Amino acid sequence: MTWNAAGVSSTYVTAEVAVLGSQLSDVAQIVSDTNIESGTLETHHHSRECWFGKRATQVGVSAWGTTDSLSDFTCISGANTYGTDANDEALVIGTTDTPVGVGKTKFDMHHILIDDLSADTLYKFRIYYVGAGTSDVLSDAIADSDFSEFLAENLTTGTKSNGAPVELQMPRLDVGSKIYARCWNATNNATAKFLVGLHEYDE
Repeated sequence: MTWNAAGVSSTYVTAEVAVLGSQLSDVAQIVSDTNIESGTLETHHHSRECWFGKRATQVGVSAWGTTDSLSDFTCISGANTYGTDANDEALVIGTTDTPVGVGKTKFDMHHILIDDLSADTLYKFRIYYVGAGTSDVLSDAIADSDFSEFLAENLTTGTKSNGAPVELQMPRLDVGSKIYARCWNATNNATAKFLVGLHEYDE
């Protein structure tokens, strides 16, 4: 073992340098991650938003929503559960509904405007997302818990005044992915009508 003029061993110095190097590496990774997150937020808040209504005729798994419509999507509840009858779920975004912008490769559903709620009690909504394959269906998203939730209710009992769009958090999806909506209410067959806003991204 060697010692420097200050009486510190070279082994100790080498160990301290290694620790400092590891700490600097951690700091560099934090800075890199922060820059990535900042870039993601910048893109998210400065991308364009496209609003979708229900197509007059929904086709297979491909064509469910369109930017050329103000017709509501509708989901229907069960009694203190999500609706499970045929067509209780809303088919919102089909495989050919995105991209709207040429060359866009990703999207997320960012806003939902509740247009009408048939019941005055609280609703829970689940927005499910699955891939673009014909075998990718709602039951897969339910089994895998691939969903995002939000709550909504009439602002004033007996009225259909539901306020501003609800902001939704969800992962960024590949264009061509499918989106379904389900709702839960205390009343069986309570309906919820809504429109949706998407953000699209280059990557």
